Amino acid sequence: MSILSSTQQTITLLTAATTSDHGREVADWKKPPAAEDDVTGCSFQPGPGQADDENRTGSSATARVFLPAGTQVTARQHVRGPDGLDYKILGEPERHEYGLRSDHVLLRLERWHG
Repeated sequence: MSILSSTQQTITLLTAATTSDHGREVADWKKPPAAEDDVTGCSFQPGPGQADDENRTGSSATARVFLPAGTQVTARQHVRGPDGLDYKILGEPERHEYGLRSDHVLLRLERWHG
């Protein structure tokens, strides 16, 4: 039994649509996502936020989400949390998969507002 077996939250992994930029395909987050895949059995944990006090142009919010072991996710995807907000994945997914009941995939997230 996984440590996440008692969690009941669902997140959505978002895959960007693409556009051509000088002959190569690049992510285009201005378009609707090309794919939206729900992942159940997650634990979404909001973290601290930060304001741009100097320029007063916006603020950021962080979160982390624990996904079931074996979840296929890349750093190029985005996450829609159970709060309905979209977050960027910071860094690579952290895979803690050792055959233990605590196995999981950890994503560190951030969103900018402003």
